[in-house]
Amino acid sequence: MFTLGALTSVVGAQGFTTQDPVIRRLWALGTDSSEVGRLAQVLADSIGPRLNGTTGLDGAQRWMMQTYKAWGIPVRTEKYGTWRGWQRGAASVELLEPRFRSLDARLMAWSPGTKRPTVGKVITLPEIADSAAFHAWLPQAAGKFVLVSTPEMTCRTDASLKQWSSPEGLERFLKERKAYMDTWTVRTKRTGLSERQIAKALEDAGVAGVLTSLWSEGWNVVKIHDAITERVPSVSVSCEDYGLLARLAEKGQAPVLRLNAEATFRLAQLHRARLRISCCWMLNRLPIFATLPRSAG
Repeated sequence: MFTLGALTSVVGAQGFTTQDPVIRRLWALGTDSSEVGRLAQVLADSIGPRLNGTTGLDGAQRWMMQTYKAWGIPVRTEKYGTWRGWQRGAASVELLEPRFRSLDARLMAWSPGTKRPTVGKVITLPEIADSAAFHAWLPQAAGKFVLVSTPEMTCRTDASLKQWSSPEGLERFLKERKAYMDTWTVRTKRTGLSERQIAKALEDAGVAGVLTSLWSEGWNVVKIHDAITERVPSVSVSCEDYGLLARLAEKGQAPVLRLNAEATFRLAQLHRARLRISCCWMLNRLPIFATLPRSAG
């Protein structure tokens, strides 16, 4: 496993070209005495995600204040506004038909949850001629989960495909993938709406939820952003499981999904930290001070 300590060692081995003693000391403290690993472990493993208005951010701010005070830095918090707070709770997403499978999925940030387990068929956006046809189709989406992102033909990285494919096979696959992606692009464009506008139209039509997937072109990695709905759940599904749902729906094999997800909203008070610190103190404690996580305060 590649660790932050290993990264520090690699950086330290690069050296530098100046003989300035101040810069040499800054370099030495930053590479030989860095506390990046310790601080990052607390933030990533113990505190976790820190969206504005969440309990994760509250916890990170308390930890930051305690850390500053432990270092002898005078610090205080100041209120500077309110935010729509949100907290993700327990969630399960399961394929019920045509077979059972627990899916790798989660609520998108600031998404509503479900008041009770919700069961519904999974469908894709239809192949339509124009925006009028899309709006005429919308009533058919009521009570269903709708896939709104373009599914991937495979979730293997291009590097892996290149390594294990023949040049001819890879060229053929890339052409097939482009044609497949283009058909979905056309399908979306013909609605005359953006992805968020499509989600709003689906929400108004009474869908059970909106399913998305934004693959990062890496092994089992997807990007998860804020919700694209306000009243029904927005769910981000892993690349593999999203592709499974899309294939089942497109082949007419009637996938059925069950979603049970908790999410709560609150009015959150935002704070910021104010501190005073000398330049000399910064130089003496740089390996600690320079690695303070920005997201904590």
